[in-house]
Amino acid sequence: MNKKGLLIFLLIIISVMGYKFIFQNQVSAGQLAPAPNAAETLQKALGNGKPTFLQFTSENCPACREAAPWIEEIYQTYKNEVNFILADVNKGGSSLAQQLGVMAVPTFVYFDHEGNIVEAFAGYPATGGKKYLEDKFKMLLP
Repeated sequence: MNKKGLLIFLLIIISVMGYKFIFQNQVSAGQLAPAPNAAETLQKALGNGKPTFLQFTSENCPACREAAPWIEEIYQTYKNEVNFILADVNKGGSSLAQQLGVMAVPTFVYFDHEGNIVEAFAGYPATGGKKYLEDKFKMLLP
């Protein structure tokens, strides 16, 4: 390999590593990220006495990407009062989706503080989606 090729190769490696470093720091800085094992994460969350918000999502889903900033805003506002779980059906959330009979993404499931499903629905209205999700979310709060 010539020097130019080696330099390009090293720049690509450094770029990929830098992207991973930045992404990991964003997640550790408090952003909501998909749970690697959604079923286990849900089980733990349901046992701590707080309401739980579970969203089934996918990177390939345009509606999920549209809702992501809204979910993040709600998470930042209520993360101390409510458990939040993102279950990516392509990354650790498919078995939980099957258990709960989820057929489409996004699907939202709300659990009360005792672990009972209060409401579950797929999708949201094309207009007023953020308000719709937030209004549904607020019903979890005491």
